[in-house]
Amino acid sequence: MTSLAETPGEVWCHRYIYQLTFSTRGCIHCAGKLVFKSSRSYAWCKTCRVKISAKAVTWLRNSNLSYRQIYQLLWCWQKRKDPGFIHDAPGLSYTTINRWYERFRAHLPQDDSRKLLVDLVEIDESFFGKKRYKNQKIVIGAIEPQTRRIKLQIITDREAETFEAFVESNVASSSVVMTDSHPSYNDLDCLGYTHYSFNHSKGEYTNTNQIENLWGVIKRYMRKLYGSIPTKHLQSILDEWTARLNRPSLFISPENYLDACLFRIS
Repeated sequence: MTSLAETPGEVWCHRYIYQLTFSTRGCIHCAGKLVFKSSRSYAWCKTCRVKISAKAVTWLRNSNLSYRQIYQLLWCWQKRKDPGFIHDAPGLSYTTINRWYERFRAHLPQDDSRKLLVDLVEIDESFFGKKRYKNQKIVIGAIEPQTRRIKLQIITDREAETFEAFVESNVASSSVVMTDSHPSYNDLDCLGYTHYSFNHSKGEYTNTNQIENLWGVIKRYMRKLYGSIPTKHLQSILDEWTARLNRPSLFISPENYLDACLFRIS
């Protein structure tokens, strides 16, 4: 699927989510033949005449959207389409689009990947939000330039103890760590890391350009979605980008995401 025009029909989407939810092609009660119609949000068994809803037993419950609309929204979110694009295509409101984007993020698997282990790791911190509005937050991040795997965390300050705790939790001690010249990084050598610092005020960006680029990409993405960089959704945005780079298979197709993230809740 390379465009919204290639979105499968409502019946196909309905049948796919039903089979994914119940792991069966037939009725869950009698294995009878099911009828899927585009005008219905449930499947109907021709044998025992029971109505079965895939939405009702997953986190899709209470949704008034069709299965095809959910599929389209999921594809747009995976491809980082802005709300304006979706508003013009499927014809959904901006509120609905943003609510579903947040729902997709909320059901991503938790990042349980190992520490960053390769020879070289870039680490940096960035400010999100406006200080004058008293909603500014600090995010520290680490990236493996070779694999593009990342670790991101919201922190409360830029003290040495905070930086060192993040590095020890997320970066293997055998790594070579590249940072800016902030003094809170100065004692990383004492923790067993091979540490090199570069002074950004002197234009020394080359050795930390990948983590610096990541901040720019995330902030542009947030501006495209919300028109600004709100800190209200910051943690979920960070979780999304961690999944995008650490588990890219989840964003190849709606089926990949649904296979991994759509689960029964009753």
